[in-house]
Amino acid sequence: MPRLRYGQTLYYHDERNDDFVNLDEKLRKPVETHRYEYKGPLMRFLSWCLYYLVAVPGIKLMGKIGYGVKFKGRQHKKGIKGGFMVYSNHVHFLEFLFTFVSFIFPRRAYIVCNPDPFNMFCVRHLAKMLGGLPLPGKNLSSQRAFVDVIDKKLKRGGAVMMMPEAHIWPYYTGVRPFSHRSFVYAVKSRVPIIPAVTTFRAPKGPFKRWLKPRITIIYGAPVYPKDNVSVDENARYMRDEVYAAMQKSLESAENCAFYQYVKADAPVETRSQIRDLKASTRRRYRYR
Repeated sequence: MPRLRYGQTLYYHDERNDDFVNLDEKLRKPVETHRYEYKGPLMRFLSWCLYYLVAVPGIKLMGKIGYGVKFKGRQHKKGIKGGFMVYSNHVHFLEFLFTFVSFIFPRRAYIVCNPDPFNMFCVRHLAKMLGGLPLPGKNLSSQRAFVDVIDKKLKRGGAVMMMPEAHIWPYYTGVRPFSHRSFVYAVKSRVPIIPAVTTFRAPKGPFKRWLKPRITIIYGAPVYPKDNVSVDENARYMRDEVYAAMQKSLESAENCAFYQYVKADAPVETRSQIRDLKASTRRRYRYR
């Protein structure tokens, strides 16, 4: 097994739109028609069992043993009555699992995600049972259904998680700029937002050369929408407050850089860079 190399360089050009996940382009299409909730009692029961009896204990165990997950600021959800939203940076493939299991439990959590899993025949029902809410396409009825289901989940006392950066940058140690548009959901439903950041610690122990950085998730104080202001102004206010809280959490956190992200002067191919780095590492290890 090759030792991991810290500090390898990834190049980007556009902080808002560059994506470092290399997926089949056939999966990158919107879900124009989707039923966000099961109507039958059997499927709802199976969804409850999968979530609470399999996913919750399994993800907690995986986070602790496999990724060394630690948490700070769990007390910030105390005193919140009713539903709320969690907004997080997007720097790890499994951060949303660790965040909703550790922080939102025992409430039921729902995660706004890209539609890729819902374009896979065997995966779509599993993703739905675990609380995935795929972003809608351009179809007006699909967009209305998406807005309605978020509002319904929040009014039932659930929690909805969003990653406003949209695109994943694995092991990135900062917070990238994001739009205020996704904050409209919290404003319209009149619920608070809890900011969260995923940070990384240097691994320790005899196997540290073979381990990626360990994960620490930090939660901030809830941000509430204002009264008597427009939806757009409120969304911009909440975006600014959440972004500032995320930056503040990062200032006091240990953040171990697994990759070095460097801005390029011109657009670059980003989706294949991590795959190419891994292949290069394997070749060097094989021919040593």
